[in-house]
Amino acid sequence: MLGDAAIDQLVDYAAGTGNKRPPLFRWKPFTNLFRRNKIPNLGLSDLQKAGFGLLIFGSLPIGAISIIFLVLSFLVLGVDGLIRLTDRRVLVMDCGRPASVPRSLLFLDTWYALVRGIGREAVPCRESLLERLRSTCPEEAVIGLETVDYRVLDDLIAREQIVVRFRRAVVFCHVYGYGEDLYVGWDAHLDCGDWKEIDVSQGYSPVHGVKARLTTVQSGITLPTNYQLADANGVAEWVHRQIREHVKLLMAEHAIDQEIDFTIIRGQRDDALGRRSDSDSKNESKTQSRRFRMRRIA
Repeated sequence: MLGDAAIDQLVDYAAGTGNKRPPLFRWKPFTNLFRRNKIPNLGLSDLQKAGFGLLIFGSLPIGAISIIFLVLSFLVLGVDGLIRLTDRRVLVMDCGRPASVPRSLLFLDTWYALVRGIGREAVPCRESLLERLRSTCPEEAVIGLETVDYRVLDDLIAREQIVVRFRRAVVFCHVYGYGEDLYVGWDAHLDCGDWKEIDVSQGYSPVHGVKARLTTVQSGITLPTNYQLADANGVAEWVHRQIREHVKLLMAEHAIDQEIDFTIIRGQRDDALGRRSDSDSKNESKTQSRRFRMRRIA
């Protein structure tokens, strides 16, 4: 991470006011191009080293002695292979994983409405809705605020949204002011993100005397089950009921005479569970384009 001095130096160099090259732009030795990352504690066993050494000496044209070296090398390598076949122990060295789970959202349902005349009350309305959700939330639900940054043309927009997490279900609640009108809505998703273990390298650990495997994790996707879909349905219905009562209370407080449709806009459940028919497989490109359009940035 760059400090304040390094950032000032980088700005001066980019603006042409400084002659000293920043650390990010300094030339590195040419030998760095040929360096490779080395994984410690993984290598050849002692028998393998001895066998390959005898094999090298046996390849030299020194008469009958080379034949003896070749025979010995085959014997040593054969003993090493027999030991590896009989010893089924494998030491797995894992690099660990981050505390948070990667987020890969699959859209389910949504609802939204525009309430006239109270757009300036967006901040207190969001805070009161947050308190309402926290006071009536299910036992395992986690409710908080998230700041989302996204770019629009040459500008960067930042806004706050209420996030309700319940196991694999994620519901985003939106309360924003647009002039004199107040936008209130929510959208429910299933979080399919997960960590997948992959192999980085494998070999022999001379320190522990067994075969070793070095693993790490990368973000992946796990298809949800019917139970996780039921959790998402339940928490979405609960959030919708709380927001509906909250909107009605706001309209009563400000004496707003407006008819609002509280019907939930339902999404596709078969796509959420990975069930696809033959007709859907033919329209795979269209489905992917729709998912891309509905993909969230956070």
